[in-house]
Amino acid sequence: MTWDQATNTVMIESELYNQFMNEKVVVQLIRAANNHYWHIANGGSGVGRVENVNVEGQRYRWMGSDLETKEKYTAYLKEVTTPEQSAAYWQKEVANGSIREINGKLAQPDADGGSLRDWNASKATLIKDGTTQKTYTLIVPLGDSGDHEVHEVTVKLVDGTGWRIDETLDFIKS
Repeated sequence: MTWDQATNTVMIESELYNQFMNEKVVVQLIRAANNHYWHIANGGSGVGRVENVNVEGQRYRWMGSDLETKEKYTAYLKEVTTPEQSAAYWQKEVANGSIREINGKLAQPDADGGSLRDWNASKATLIKDGTTQKTYTLIVPLGDSGDHEVHEVTVKLVDGTGWRIDETLDFIKS
């Protein structure tokens, strides 16, 4: 929880990006997006995650019960990205074979990866301000190397939902 002196209200930090946006809050949204990306990359959680299936000679694993259908998967994406970017990411993942829908259930290639980007330690600077869209430059450390990358991230205010990232979720790793 934090105290918002400007509005004299207590804000639940995990929900700040649902209400307003600034340089501190965009980093919280980026952290949430990072967690979402890696949760998806690891297959989700719950029943089914360890079961495998062969599809056209390639080994896939079933997604966990929390992400096992297109509806659950895209709803999870919409927690951190705009509906348009959630749909675009879904289409991209299906087109490149990273997600397969088999009899209404989702599977992904049985492979793991990683990234040196430490989004949790990123620093944001507002570079373009608007009432429903903002763009930030983020400086993202690369592990413990002392190096960093610079990324621009745009967020949009989604009616009835809050601020969401207007990029496909794979910006976390690509």
